Amino acid sequence: MNFKKDKLYFFFPYRGVGGVPVLFLRLAHYLSNLGKYDIYLIDYADGYMAKNYDKSKDINLVKYSEKEIYFEKSDIVLFQSMPFFAFPLNLNFNKDTKIIFWNLHPYNFFGYAARISRFKSKFIQSILYILFRNFIYSNERKAINIFKKHNALFFMDEENLEQTEDLLKVSIKNPIYLPLTLNSGENIKLNHMKGKDNLNCIWIGRIADFKVHILLYTIKRLEKYTIDKDINCTFTIVGDGEYLEYLKDKLKDIHINIVYINYMEEKDISELLKDIDVSFCMGTSALDTAKYGVPTVLLDFTYEEIVQDYKFDWLFNTQNYTLANNITDKYYKKDNQTLEIMMDDIFKDYAKLSNMSFKYILENYDIKQNTKNFINLINNATLTAKDIPNSFYKMNIFHKTLGVRRYYVN
Repeated sequence: MNFKKDKLYFFFPYRGVGGVPVLFLRLAHYLSNLGKYDIYLIDYADGYMAKNYDKSKDINLVKYSEKEIYFEKSDIVLFQSMPFFAFPLNLNFNKDTKIIFWNLHPYNFFGYAARISRFKSKFIQSILYILFRNFIYSNERKAINIFKKHNALFFMDEENLEQTEDLLKVSIKNPIYLPLTLNSGENIKLNHMKGKDNLNCIWIGRIADFKVHILLYTIKRLEKYTIDKDINCTFTIVGDGEYLEYLKDKLKDIHINIVYINYMEEKDISELLKDIDVSFCMGTSALDTAKYGVPTVLLDFTYEEIVQDYKFDWLFNTQNYTLANNITDKYYKKDNQTLEIMMDDIFKDYAKLSNMSFKYILENYDIKQNTKNFINLINNATLTAKDIPNSFYKMNIFHKTLGVRRYYVN
């Protein structure tokens, strides 16, 4: 007698390279080996997951378009958290379809926070936050209680939790953390010989509006350090994005050798890292370098140019799985020497920093353990389509006035 498995859908139509499709695909591949679920990917026909999933595995592709997609009673659908007014309306759920939300960006439920933060006046910011919270994101505030009741909202780290609470002004008691998952790595830096006169650095990640300013700041501060120490520095930037040309223009006169690589397959990253001394990354990219034993500096995000003295820190010092914080005043300290001290340590005790980075990944992001956690959390979640009021998906007069759009329009 054949046992019918539940269908588990990973929903993320996206054509670019990003942390979410990489994460979903990694988890889908691993789960397909376990044989516990029938795995389905929902993506554009030319999307990242559609183009990169292993065709030899027992994984099904649902090509996303404007046509309706139907889900059955026993199906489970995993989403990155999103505002309900932006939710695609071509998803036709059975009332008993289980729905899971995974918060993978601090602004998942409050996307306009990025634009509001650009206003210089704190007073204007506070007024806008109040207006948006009560008229644009009012349903999201209500939904948090529904999610909590049904154990169906997972946070990748503490920053995601705190930003959600602060932006929506809600309290989430006993939050559920589900950190990212990583395929096993190996410490390829065990016998790395750190030269005295050279420093090879790397950034891996999209060149986006919330990442470009910290990257620019980091490189310029490194420039000063390497000039003062008379060190030759090469900084490899792996990533594409809408701010790439802006970045190149800002770095055209930099006294560091900049190498640009638009894209690289995950399987090829380890080969590139063999000659890298230190990584400067955020999000999944920070994990993908540390898992090979590369000492990794965890960078935080901001939508504004950095004009104060930012404090740097190692990935292995982060708390509650946090992979990037919104840079506020507490992340600045005038004339701090955090970067300089950390780079000095790279030259003094490379092996120690390498081992600490590698160990941190093993203890917190191992795919075997975190997939077990993922399965347990799904089993404990009880949110189904009927628990979410249909009114949540409708746009009110404020949404229409603002001209908001549905996500995932083909």
